[in-house]
Amino acid sequence: SYAQDELPPIPFHGYFYIQPNIGLSQYFGDLNKDDFWNNDRQLGYGGVLGYQLSPLFGIRGQFLKTDLYSERADQDLKLNSDLWDGALNLTLNVNEIFAKYNAKRFLNIYLFTGAGISNFKSDITQLSTNTILDSHTDWQHQFFLPVGGGASFRLSNTFSVNLEYGDHIFFDGAALDFKDGSKRDDHYS
Repeated sequence: SYAQDELPPIPFHGYFYIQPNIGLSQYFGDLNKDDFWNNDRQLGYGGVLGYQLSPLFGIRGQFLKTDLYSERADQDLKLNSDLWDGALNLTLNVNEIFAKYNAKRFLNIYLFTGAGISNFKSDITQLSTNTILDSHTDWQHQFFLPVGGGASFRLSNTFSVNLEYGDHIFFDGAALDFKDGSKRDDHYS
């Protein structure tokens, strides 16, 4: 029984959601000297269509469109890549591991991973002469592993704002930038 001013907990019901995305994309790989965040970020956009199966688990499809750009002055090279991808992700709401389900919770922390396919055309250009050294003539297709996490801030019963970071790791180290010299495969966030 509940006290007179207490309400029973709201039971969980699965639901669909749509999440438009906009943010910055960043290439990491052989043509990013330190394989670290640099000033060559590009604008990216996309969207998510998901279904929350339970308070703990969800599934979602994600689409991303962006350009990737990086300069490597010590090698006199730059990378330009036109890219779009799609992924199917499983989500895990971290809050539900540590706390009882609460439909009115303001902040939800989540992790995601899955599988995706990226489609891109890249050019490698010599910086000093602006001469194209290598280029994909057709769209390239590459499988990737998406991993990431985010925070969802509940604004009302139907709207939330999400801040999210995702990394897309290629299985072929030379596919995107024509180089296979690093210990790590190319990836982008």
